[in-house]
Amino acid sequence: MKKSILFLMLVSMVFVLSCNNRKKSSPQSASGYSGSFDSAYSVTGREILKEEYNALMLNAVDTFLLASHRNTDKYFFTLYGSKSQQKIMQLMPYGKGPGEFSSGYAYQYAQNEDGIWYVWILDYRRSLLYKVNISKSVEEGKTVVEKIIKTGSRDSFFADIDFNMVFFVDSNKLVGTTSNLSKKMKRFVVYNPIEDTVVKAVDPFPKVNYDFTKKDEGYGRLMYIYNPLFLADFDMKPDKSLFASAMDKFNRLDIFDINGNVVNSYVDDDNITENLINEYLASNLDNFRNVPIKYYYANMDVTDRFIFALYQNRLDSAYKTSIPVKVRVFNWKAEPVCTIDIPDYLQYISIDEDNGILYGTSYYDEKFLKYDIKNIMDKIGE
Repeated sequence: MKKSILFLMLVSMVFVLSCNNRKKSSPQSASGYSGSFDSAYSVTGREILKEEYNALMLNAVDTFLLASHRNTDKYFFTLYGSKSQQKIMQLMPYGKGPGEFSSGYAYQYAQNEDGIWYVWILDYRRSLLYKVNISKSVEEGKTVVEKIIKTGSRDSFFADIDFNMVFFVDSNKLVGTTSNLSKKMKRFVVYNPIEDTVVKAVDPFPKVNYDFTKKDEGYGRLMYIYNPLFLADFDMKPDKSLFASAMDKFNRLDIFDINGNVVNSYVDDDNITENLINEYLASNLDNFRNVPIKYYYANMDVTDRFIFALYQNRLDSAYKTSIPVKVRVFNWKAEPVCTIDIPDYLQYISIDEDNGILYGTSYYDEKFLKYDIKNIMDKIGE
């Protein structure tokens, strides 16, 4: 994801858990599809943008690379050429004057409309979604915002619905998933920005028993122990017909239609047990990170054909320990296509399908990497 407020929060606090659903989706579907994660490919990355020390994550946007910054006291984003890797411009300068931006911003996704590239940026402090015209920004040498959309109401730091990822479908419909700062955690939300109304909200699943009357730690227990069980990276198929949700603490990937109905899922046998969930929920804010919960899907990027899900499969408490990772490739029926083995510890990925490139962000090792996956794409695209 590309993406997220989620990782910014992960650096300053620990997140939580996984699932008790034991049913595993079969790689052999009724349609006769026979893909498998046993089809594995190994790649070696090349470090890029070695002088970029201030970046949080990297995303491919057409012929550009958009870097999100850790330290945002000057600019929130920098745009590079993907081939030259030379800096083109900086976007969203920090400040309170005209053409300046003074909130907290998180990249959501890129979109092509009639040959013009846009990126959608979430102002997660003010609950606003910005549509930035990348093509015009490069042409004019300044940040060109074409649309600002309200993503909810907030009367305090905690909101009933606080978006973690949010996608523009049309002027009457946004679709997204909530952050752990939501008082009412949801797996899938349909929101009407014109009427400021939640049209549909899918409750968290798999179901976990939790005592919502427990207030000994205020919102802390809800926000940092229960809610993170259901955090997931979330992405929209470019044709806006389907949405993928790959969970952090439950070892599962779910496919939703545009109305929030689950149409397909892939659930692994390796998952969190009910006993472990109970142990975790019984802990307090000082020791919950000592419960041996695993962290599965860290991030995701999608194309019209495939879902690329970054699979860490590690103990949640070991988030700073460098380990090799995998990218699990699914189709849009949640069927496994193949696995890409990566020797580096990545927290984010971004896919340039046209050129067969996977970009990876190794946040803790402070580097960006570029992987040639063209041969893999040719094989799985046959």
